[in-house]
Amino acid sequence: MMDMEQIVNMMRFKPCLEHVIIDAWSMLTIIQNPE
Repeated sequence: MMDMEQIVNMMRFKPCLEHVIIDAWSMLTIIQNPE
């Protein structure tokens, strides 16, 4: 059984990770298409 703090931290981390991936992806796209 996990305590609430661990669950909240995981829920907070997941969107953070998604934003990092999206930012990295858009950076690559901008580098490949310098328009």
